[in-house]
Amino acid sequence: RHLIDEFKHKSSLIIVRLFKTTVETIQSEKAQQLMTRTVARLLLKTSRRSDIVAHYGEGVFAMVLKHTDIESAKRASERLYDLVSSSNFFLAEQEIQLRIAIGIAELSSSKGVDQILDCTLTAMDAADNNSKIRYMVCNDSQ
Repeated sequence: RHLIDEFKHKSSLIIVRLFKTTVETIQSEKAQQLMTRTVARLLLKTSRRSDIVAHYGEGVFAMVLKHTDIESAKRASERLYDLVSSSNFFLAEQEIQLRIAIGIAELSSSKGVDQILDCTLTAMDAADNNSKIRYMVCNDSQ
């Protein structure tokens, strides 16, 4: 955390998950794995060399965007959302449109990792519960 203060570089965290409704409509475990792999591939494809992409677990991915303020993280989330949404695939005769929920937070030296992670996961859940929004920014008061 002290490096954030020392170098004055802003960094952001994005947490991404397939919409619950997308996953719940597909009963096949193999198809769910395919959707998760597709999202993983798109995250890796859109990330920069300096970014850190990780699978958090159960189809949830985390991305640390180094040297990225919150406004740039929002733009990156918009691009990622558009890319994933345009990546439909077919399962048997059914076309499946991928949709993701995104939570965003700016990394800060005043908050611990647990606080930032909890807030970002809460923001992602809020985005997942409202299909009209593409992402939700972590509320600092949470």
